[in-house]
Amino acid sequence: MLPLLDSKGELNANLRLTLHQTHLLFNPIWQTAWYVLEAVVSTGSIHVFLTPHWVYRAGTILLKDMNKVLPGNLIQLYSNAVVVLELSSWKWGSAAALSASLSNLLEHMKSTFKPPLWEGELQNYDVRL
Repeated sequence: MLPLLDSKGELNANLRLTLHQTHLLFNPIWQTAWYVLEAVVSTGSIHVFLTPHWVYRAGTILLKDMNKVLPGNLIQLYSNAVVVLELSSWKWGSAAALSASLSNLLEHMKSTFKPPLWEGELQNYDVRL
């Protein structure tokens, strides 16, 4: 019943963000989390007090399915989530707790699940997981 994802980026940034959040609510898989994180950092996106919640939710879904995501994409998407949560914490203090929780989840997932593509640490440019 939902419209197709706006993969070409033709919709207004805020409308795209709302559409992808709705898709994430009904279909919580890493692909929909990817679209939410992409829409949050796109030009013209306006962040409201619920944005950190959706970023955290997308980040946790992404980390729980980390074995299905290419390492370079995982680094980029995780970095986007952490940056948005850190920037949001200046405005909404509770976003700092979400950022810390996401970092703890990454450490937990790294210790319990070692993806076959990981040889030690993941690094993409200057970002290291």
